[in-house]
Amino acid sequence: MSEMLKKFKMNLKLKVLIIGIIMSILISGCVEETQQNDKSFNTSTSTPFFPVQKEPAKSYMAALLSDKPEELIIKDGCLRAGGFLLVWPYGFSLSADEDGTFQVTNATGWPVARVGDKIEVGGGADETPDGRVVKGYSTQLPSERCSGPYWIVGEVITVDKSTSPVATTPQIKTEIRTSEEKMLVVGGTWEKDGWNLSVKAVDKSAVPGFVLISLSYQGKELEDARIETGSSITYKGRNPDGSEVPLFTAKVVNIFVGAGADAVRLELDWTAPMSGVQIIEASVESEMEAETPVPTPTAQASPEAPGFGMVLGIIGVLAVWWRLKK
Repeated sequence: MSEMLKKFKMNLKLKVLIIGIIMSILISGCVEETQQNDKSFNTSTSTPFFPVQKEPAKSYMAALLSDKPEELIIKDGCLRAGGFLLVWPYGFSLSADEDGTFQVTNATGWPVARVGDKIEVGGGADETPDGRVVKGYSTQLPSERCSGPYWIVGEVITVDKSTSPVATTPQIKTEIRTSEEKMLVVGGTWEKDGWNLSVKAVDKSAVPGFVLISLSYQGKELEDARIETGSSITYKGRNPDGSEVPLFTAKVVNIFVGAGADAVRLELDWTAPMSGVQIIEASVESEMEAETPVPTPTAQASPEAPGFGMVLGIIGVLAVWWRLKK
């Protein structure tokens, strides 16, 4: 009888240990799932809400937000001008400069405006109560965080240079910057706004594969460029004050090897340099940095922070083991 009782107690302890381990794993899994879901959105209240358009625009609305420059402000965590929540072009981003002032940068990483600037913005308005127009432009809208009316930013972003340090250097306006995706076969050419690009060769056998292109602007030949798959190069211009600005960017998306001809799919971004800008003939490889969300102090100390679920699971197992040891 005593032997059966011992076996029963041992089985009971084993079951408790197994249940404790399973519960710890489940808790860890739930926390990890919550953590992964939270990565999709930046819920930090310290960073202004910055909605962007979900894809590069193929055409633009040309109205002006106002007949006078409007100040770019942050109101209740929302970036606005003239009372409108601005929906920025695809590829634009928001960051803080060395002084802690938020500034807007375009798809090539060049700052175009910062909070406190007076800006003239082209595009079009969505003043519908439910934001049904803006839904087609941005997956971030409508949002409970920032309400309308909305202004879908187009090509024109002009800053009053007397109020903005970031607007005094560039002599290139974002209103004439254009983007396009293009498929070209070897020997094929693309030409727009004075730029002429041709694909001289592709090599998919190399790791990674690469494309050799030649580029010219208004007949002026620039240095040939070798671009690896997934990478991009940028040709820049130099202002009279010595500062540099991006003029033309080409990114290799894919290389296709066919029976008849090889081809390459390119993402192109360009602008027409204004007078006084000297084109730098050699290209530079663009920096391709992964976007890593910066956790807020609250997130770092919260149960959803990375590793918390695993620690909780280990503590649970140790607690069960200690109980059984007694």
